[in-house]
Amino acid sequence: DMTDQMTIPAQVNTAYQDAVDNIMFLRNQQWSTTNYILLAQAAIFLIARYPGLSNDGADRFFLKLLAWIAAGGGIFALWQLQFSIRNYRDRLNYIYSHYFKSDEAVGLRLDRTTISSPQDYTIVALLTFICLAAMVVVLRYM
Repeated sequence: DMTDQMTIPAQVNTAYQDAVDNIMFLRNQQWSTTNYILLAQAAIFLIARYPGLSNDGADRFFLKLLAWIAAGGGIFALWQLQFSIRNYRDRLNYIYSHYFKSDEAVGLRLDRTTISSPQDYTIVALLTFICLAAMVVVLRYM
């Protein structure tokens, strides 16, 4: 019955589109951040293999410190992006819970478990592990 349908105000529709766009952007930023961390670790590794560097000098210490900073800063950025994604997902949850009847939400799979998925944290945990593994490899074999 068409009279039962609620119209979504324009500002809510705008907030919805903003949330979806930002989630996609932030997810892409997580992958880009991971790629930059891997590139930084590869560069540190290659610099460490330069024949002119001493094995025990300050330059080696600096490169090890740089590897830690690159990994730590990158992982911090990954999780900050994840917390931003969570905030946008909370916005979507609010919109879904206020503008869809419960049976519609279930039928469209808009329930809270779908919106704030544990899979999001699995992805960022995997990216974190990749960054840590790259750092460990660089520190071990430099």
